[in-house]
Amino acid sequence: LQLRPTITHEREVSGLRFEDLGLGQHIVKALGELGAAEPFAIQAVTIPDVVAGKDLLGRASTGSGKTIAFGAGLVERLLRGAPDCTLVLLIRPSKRHDPTERARREIFKNNAFDRLKSELADPVLNPGGETFEAMVARRVVAIGGDVSTDGLGLNEVDQAVFASCDTIIH
Repeated sequence: LQLRPTITHEREVSGLRFEDLGLGQHIVKALGELGAAEPFAIQAVTIPDVVAGKDLLGRASTGSGKTIAFGAGLVERLLRGAPDCTLVLLIRPSKRHDPTERARREIFKNNAFDRLKSELADPVLNPGGETFEAMVARRVVAIGGDVSTDGLGLNEVDQAVFASCDTIIH
């Protein structure tokens, strides 16, 4: 595998809309509700690959929209494609919110998951009746860490959670 890095600047993606990147209407609406009018460079170059299920590596500065770029598409794909797994999300804590709150606010509490929520609410498609919120509470653990810090900056409890993972996607 040979990586071919590219650098994309804001001016190169100027005028692109989230709709142009292959996102569904619910995700586009949710991004608008979060105040994201148009994609940042990291979002413009990564979202099409996330939607397509491709492997990718992206790097951008703090506040550039990486959580949204990777989070919503990846989590929905994993919740659907691996129904019995537990997802451990390593999220950098912000000054205002801990990782669990960031996951709730930036990934799960928007309209990006409307289709999955409606499928879970449909007794024909989901005879067990588990709600989206219950599924997230049961299957998702958000831990605080920073990939640029030795040991990921994890406390002992989060180290144990991270060490229990069978697969790590970075």
